[in-house]
Amino acid sequence: MRRLPVRKAHLWAGLLILPACNATDETQIDGSEPIPCLLPGASEYKMLCTIDRMITPDGAVLTARAPDGEFRRLLVVKDGRGVIAADGAEMVKVTPAGSDGIDVMAGDIVYRLPAKIAP
Repeated sequence: MRRLPVRKAHLWAGLLILPACNATDETQIDGSEPIPCLLPGASEYKMLCTIDRMITPDGAVLTARAPDGEFRRLLVVKDGRGVIAADGAEMVKVTPAGSDGIDVMAGDIVYRLPAKIAP
């Protein structure tokens, strides 16, 4: 039997523990789905980004992902704003996008999310 050096053994032990911890804190409610986004320098929205939905102790959290790997975690709120930044210091700007969506500006990317717009 081949023994792993101490450093590698600790790394593997850490990697095995992380998924177990996350499984009890967050529950993914469906897989990634493509959404349109407006990338820096682009003039039109394209279906290049994705969104994941999870239920966490804080409520529903959306993870919007750009094609370069950048992502934003957004907490769904029920006070008329739609979503707010779930973590990090950077705020997001939310504006209506027609009758069935919102545009969420996070940094220099705008994600178009499906949403019900109430009068």
